[in-house]
Amino acid sequence: MSYVGKNIRKIRTVKKLSQAAFAELFGLARPSVGAYEEGRSEPKMETLIQIAQHFGLSVDLLLTKELTVNELYHFDIFQKDAAPAPAAVPTASADQQANVTPFVPAARLLEYIVQHHSAAFLDALPRLRFPTSWARLPGHLK
Repeated sequence: MSYVGKNIRKIRTVKKLSQAAFAELFGLARPSVGAYEEGRSEPKMETLIQIAQHFGLSVDLLLTKELTVNELYHFDIFQKDAAPAPAAVPTASADQQANVTPFVPAARLLEYIVQHHSAAFLDALPRLRFPTSWARLPGHLK
């Protein structure tokens, strides 16, 4: 069973396109779009590829699955109302080094629980440095 017609209608609704506007985008006659949506005919493969590419979808999704509004917004590469990307959260310097970790003394445990997300707090803690290779330790057994 093909979901093309339902998906075309859903795409048009989400993108606020009339049948005529949708048809114009892909060089189709307006009645053809209506026929697709009502299941009376199916678009050519070239048209399906154009629709999929234009809206950032896969042809497979158009054919085999009824798309949800959330999926259409997720795949919307032209979305104008997208929220700006969140600012980068400052990371503690110890988080940038694989062999270093902050040491939390027992007396500062409650403070750590409250401020564990603060890079400044973590940077102020004493650091433990771990060896990068156990083979370089004196007395290492091979």
